[in-house]
Amino acid sequence: MKALIRGLVTPVLLLASVSSCAVSAFAQDISDSAMQQIRALLLEKEARSATQRKLSASLVYAGNAARGVATGGVTDLGNPASSVHIGPQGALVKIKGTVSPGLLNAIGQMGGRVIYSSAARGAIQARVPVTGLEGLAARGDVRSMSASYPPRLSGGPLRRSSPPSAGIDALPFRFGKLGMSFFLGSITSQGVFTHAANTAAATYGVNGSGIKVGVLSDSAEALAMLIGTGDLPPGTLNVADIDQNLNGGPGSSEGSAMMEIIYDLAPGVQLFFASAYNGEDSFADNIRLLRNTYHCDVIVDDVSYSDEPAFQDGVIAKAVNDVTQDGALYFSAAGNGGNITNGTSGTWEGDFHPAGPAGTPLPAGYTLHSFGASSFVRLTAATSLVSLQWSDPFGNSTNDYDFFILDQAGTTVIGASATTQAGAGYDPIEEAFRVTPFPVNSRIVVVARAGAQVRALHLGTWGARLSVSTSGETHGHNAPAGCALSNPNCPGLAFGVAAVGWNSARGPLRAFVGGASNPSEPFSSDGPRRMFFYPDGTPITPGNLRFGTNGGVVLTKPDITAADGVTTRTPGFSPFYGTSAAAPHAAAVAAIVKSARPSATGAEIFNALTSTALDIRAAGIDRDSGYGIVMAPAAVNAILH
Repeated sequence: MKALIRGLVTPVLLLASVSSCAVSAFAQDISDSAMQQIRALLLEKEARSATQRKLSASLVYAGNAARGVATGGVTDLGNPASSVHIGPQGALVKIKGTVSPGLLNAIGQMGGRVIYSSAARGAIQARVPVTGLEGLAARGDVRSMSASYPPRLSGGPLRRSSPPSAGIDALPFRFGKLGMSFFLGSITSQGVFTHAANTAAATYGVNGSGIKVGVLSDSAEALAMLIGTGDLPPGTLNVADIDQNLNGGPGSSEGSAMMEIIYDLAPGVQLFFASAYNGEDSFADNIRLLRNTYHCDVIVDDVSYSDEPAFQDGVIAKAVNDVTQDGALYFSAAGNGGNITNGTSGTWEGDFHPAGPAGTPLPAGYTLHSFGASSFVRLTAATSLVSLQWSDPFGNSTNDYDFFILDQAGTTVIGASATTQAGAGYDPIEEAFRVTPFPVNSRIVVVARAGAQVRALHLGTWGARLSVSTSGETHGHNAPAGCALSNPNCPGLAFGVAAVGWNSARGPLRAFVGGASNPSEPFSSDGPRRMFFYPDGTPITPGNLRFGTNGGVVLTKPDITAADGVTTRTPGFSPFYGTSAAAPHAAAVAAIVKSARPSATGAEIFNALTSTALDIRAAGIDRDSGYGIVMAPAAVNAILH
């Protein structure tokens, strides 16, 4: 039982890195010109028709711009070419309602395209011509429609945390040249040594044999090539790849690189791939497919969607709950959104706090939010997406918050999200997107509508940085509770995985030692993750939905840490950085451990991995690395004894 509840800790107050002094007035904080534009945009929101209130703000703005109307008099706001994700068949949208042949046909007849639909969940992912948005929203079988944005992977050309080891990580890591016949394929991940998978194989004779591992990422185009070079086994199956994903084209084959890593560490496993890039409902269904149809014991992903709930399990996290309830082990990349320890955080979490009066008044009842010393926070790195969430249940937000993005001078609104939230059917989220990123020093302003109760806020910048920031970036299914949150006897478990540079081991054939020698990467997303709601939207602490009053429950996230910056054969992934590379290393170690004792429960494997992990960062369990770096020999020894 202890293993199952280790991720749940007594709620503690998370403090923002800002001054606690009271703010009495903000007359000079935001220029009058900007306040006049914000006021005009809020008045436009109040004047929307019933049909327009079904649309997220960015879709309203895009529709207005397509008709040549400047929303609230703000020039260029909502330009469809930059404010929504446009493809050949229109804007990318997520529709909630009654999924029927009539609705699906209507999307096609107006020149749109259905990407994925789920009748059971009443959800459609589609592209819809901007000029047809309001007409589609007017249908009785459409409850709401919001702008959707393609997901992101947690891998890429990210800055290393430690110096290279004799230039090794700048070259293909070819063990064949070392005469080491144990290793398979033309290139092998350095993680084989840093996690001591080779030692576990030599000492205990375990290599993941008999274990099925499912991988979810963007795509796996390199699969056939890698089977040909011996870097993946012939039996590797691509069970649900993409045709044309949300980006409108093929993926990067990051899934192939993830499978390479797993096969290098655990060459006895059978591998399965499914895409996570056709929308959240498709992703969720593919998680279940890997477990229910292909019986994967271990499942791993490296994908994030911008609108996954921060304070409650969403559609993807619920699928994780289902497969862990069935006994699977689930690993998810914690993300590359930065952390407060390294000064790379692009997140602000805290309770809404009303600011003093501004020079130009907002519409009646609207109130500015104070970030402590100011009523705005600056972007210190550019980003194309900003989102705001608050502690209402998804699908039933009765409180209404909005935000606005000003230019560097603070005089002009360059981005906004002012969607109506009015109870059943409404989600507690606002998002603003811009193809040309919001530049450094753009200012973010948050307001609460009349009657809004004080709620906990999560402001995210999709991997950028903020001038005033906090911990708590990792969220959604990347900070999974699995079924443990609602079932103390959960047979499987879910892990969020942070990254540590393999080269911090100071040599290609050396294992991690822990401590200060192996710090987690500066871009690795931190926790903890506070949850205010059970998956069904029921409050965990009824009547207490704030940080400042210790509402909800705090999850220790991420859970564990594993290697990144490794070499793979997949084109474009040498080296392979990010928590996208870390997650498959951790999943491979879990497969090795399970192969040592296939009857072991999820709780036993969790204990074996975490109790033997090498402590790094802050002493004990911490918000950057969790329990620490997982090591194969020690974990195998623990599961056997």
